[in-house]
Amino acid sequence: MTVVRLIAAGVLLTANAGVARASYFYSPVVDPSAIGYTVAEGINDAEQIVGFYHDSSNVEHGFLFSGGSYTTLDVLGATSTQANGINDAGTVTGYSTTSGTTTGFVYSGGSYNSFSVPDSTGTNGWGINGAGTVSGYFHDSTGTHGFVGSGGIYTTLDFPGSASGSTTVHGISSDGTVAGAYLDASHVSHGFTWSSGGGYVSLDDPAGTAGTMLSGINDSGQIVGTYIDSSGSFAFVDSGGVFTTLDDPLGLTGFTQAFGINNLGDIVGEYVDSTNGEITGFLATPVPEPASLAVLGLALAGLLVVRRCRT
Repeated sequence: MTVVRLIAAGVLLTANAGVARASYFYSPVVDPSAIGYTVAEGINDAEQIVGFYHDSSNVEHGFLFSGGSYTTLDVLGATSTQANGINDAGTVTGYSTTSGTTTGFVYSGGSYNSFSVPDSTGTNGWGINGAGTVSGYFHDSTGTHGFVGSGGIYTTLDFPGSASGSTTVHGISSDGTVAGAYLDASHVSHGFTWSSGGGYVSLDDPAGTAGTMLSGINDSGQIVGTYIDSSGSFAFVDSGGVFTTLDDPLGLTGFTQAFGINNLGDIVGEYVDSTNGEITGFLATPVPEPASLAVLGLALAGLLVVRRCRT
């Protein structure tokens, strides 16, 4: 992983210099206990990944991938558990289902703390930032609504002008900006961001002729999500208005979705394997274009010169 991170550093250098745009190296993320179904949902800067998988009985379990090992996350007494977001302290959020009702949770230090938006019939946790603010969505008698919450205080989010009860919220950055989706009057999905200072901003991938959904956001404002066109669904990353489509080379074309991004630009999501048809998680790591490699090579050569001069 050291080599990958060194290369990624080169990408950041060239991106800042405006020399080249990054491409990606894809790695499968598959929980060893999974039977044909693993989804990677969130990633932090330590490259800890959370998500969920299905076992041989088709029961859903959350997982945490850290230091090369997978740990199953199951809320006690729940019939299913899904882990969706993780911050740099390793605190995880998600939701569990018991008797058909979903309840959000925060997992830290081996303990699960459940939470629910007041008066909701179901609460789903999706993102968590360094301050411990959780983002997600909840259900009530009028439909689905986004929320951000901290210390038991929740703010409801409904995109203005959206179809009633059709707003979902997913990732959250350190400054509290969230990424989500809503349906318009024609029930077409659109992405949006929201922050307490900037309000709501609609955001669609230009290629998403049949819809856009936003799922993750990092502290640099990079956003990942999925767009839909006539040929299927495709993951994308928006970097300052530049949209790059992500399509895992091991997957069937038109069956890739992105859910989380960290501050290093690493992206996680899912694809449908073209060989066996299984839903598989992925990690997409930025790698430099040839021009970026040249810049990185010059930088390393300069370090060698400095070292020789010191010697």
